Amino acid sequence: MSFQTEVITRYRSATGAIVLVAGAAACVFAYRLMMRIGRLPTERRILA
Repeated sequence: MSFQTEVITRYRSATGAIVLVAGAAACVFAYRLMMRIGRLPTERRILA
C-alpha cells in the first residue's frame, strides 16, 4: 500500500491523518479491552 502514490497523497492530508489516528486509537482501545476481559475471574466449579 505504501508504494502506491495515490494512497500516500491521501494519507498526507489532514483527513488522512485523522483516519490513521482514529484507527490507531481503535486498535489500542480494542487491545486494552481484550486484556481486561482476559483478566476476568473464572467461575468457581461446583461439582469438581
